[in-house]
Amino acid sequence: MIMKRIALFIISFLLLVSCACNRDGRHIITPEELKKLEKCSRIERRVTDVFSKKMYITKGLVTIGTGGGGVGKIKTIDVSFECYQEMNISQARKLLLECVGGFLVEINKTPELKQYSREFPFTFKNVNISIIFISIKTRNFIYSPLIASARIDEGNIMYNIYHDEQLDTIKEETYEEALKIVEQESKSPDA
Repeated sequence: MIMKRIALFIISFLLLVSCACNRDGRHIITPEELKKLEKCSRIERRVTDVFSKKMYITKGLVTIGTGGGGVGKIKTIDVSFECYQEMNISQARKLLLECVGGFLVEINKTPELKQYSREFPFTFKNVNISIIFISIKTRNFIYSPLIASARIDEGNIMYNIYHDEQLDTIKEETYEEALKIVEQESKSPDA
């Protein structure tokens, strides 16, 4: 819990600093702007916390990091999870897409975010989600050929395997491509 608070403080501080500097790097934030940034950070944190709890309850995912990006206004909201299940690429893809869909629902049902966001409603390009697959026995990445990590970053999805003490990307696809694959797999008689 303390680590989570420290991480949230650091992320909030970095957001405030990035939003509080002009092009020359000089600090120009006003007290009113600081209040807006703090309120924005609280709303963003609340949305991420609600989503993280839902993912823990429904999928067993443990939140290990949250954040966001954007200068002046929110461009992306990020969350990272640990998952203690072994998954192949098809299962990891489906889980990642379920996370994206759930996160977008949670974000977009929070109209207070609109005034602080570059784009609203958010789309898959505005969320970054990482899932790290961890072995309960070794407390390390799950080894190849199973997936060690999957992530979506501004609409691009990457899947990694772990072998020889390193992560290697084995597949990249767009969000749209992943949706089509999951849809086709759900229609398959083997599904």
